Amino acid sequence: MQVMIDGRDMLGLDYSVPHALLSAHGVKVQPHDLDLARSFRALDIEQRRRAISNEIRTYQRDYDRNLISERQYNRGIERSRRKMEQLQEQARDLPL
Repeated sequence: MQVMIDGRDMLGLDYSVPHALLSAHGVKVQPHDLDLARSFRALDIEQRRRAISNEIRTYQRDYDRNLISERQYNRGIERSRRKMEQLQEQARDLPL
């Protein structure tokens, strides 16, 4: 029980003994840090954006090296663009 040692949870946030005791018995009453949650969501979106960008570069590289046909290239690029559009919509929907 880390909270008994220094009064902080694994994220370094203050954690009271009553909250720790209730949590140990399955009752989750800890308040959530909305800024922290928003930061984690933004980080997740940025990681997914980079992954999609890498997919696009991979399709481009494979096409340039004649490893895939033009049809495969176009399908892959279109699929990646749709993923990117969905991701941008999700990012717009994040509350500020």
